[in-house]
Amino acid sequence: MERRELLKQGALVMGYSISGGALSAILKSCITKPDLPWKPKILSAGQVRMVSEMTERVLPKSETPGAQDINVAQFVDLFIADVLNSEDQEKFIDGLGVFDKECQKSTGSSFDECNEEKQIAVLRIVEDRAFDESADDSDSQVYFYRNLKYLTLTGYFQSESIGKEILKYDPIPGQYVGCIPLEGNNWSL
Repeated sequence: MERRELLKQGALVMGYSISGGALSAILKSCITKPDLPWKPKILSAGQVRMVSEMTERVLPKSETPGAQDINVAQFVDLFIADVLNSEDQEKFIDGLGVFDKECQKSTGSSFDECNEEKQIAVLRIVEDRAFDESADDSDSQVYFYRNLKYLTLTGYFQSESIGKEILKYDPIPGQYVGCIPLEGNNWSL
């Protein structure tokens, strides 16, 4: 057997001996999540990624920008840090932790690591529970999800780009018409 042939066969044997799981673990360890382009005030980077994925499932990208395009997670972080009192901040963050633990229990991974279908399924369960008539606002997960949804919608629709490009806000609507007849619906000209 020639040396070249021996090296080829040795490489093949070595390649076959590495299991798929070990190879997967090696490749997964090389993947790092990108750093945030901004510094969170109260949430950790992992919590921000999870909130970002949740807001994107509430307002996904379609013909209009999604919540991640508008960076609603940054608004949520700023709102929690600057507007909520310390008790409500703690309640929100505790609810986020409970949500993540339940997601890990039901899917086997953190919310931001799940695929889109699993994320939507988890959010539907939480939504049904949070907006049920018998839901108790003292439940940290109910409090968390209700507030997250409120903050997502508020941050999205109050963003400058959505206001200018999608809602086409005109601070002075219509034109001034000084002399119009008072009969009929002429005020809507």
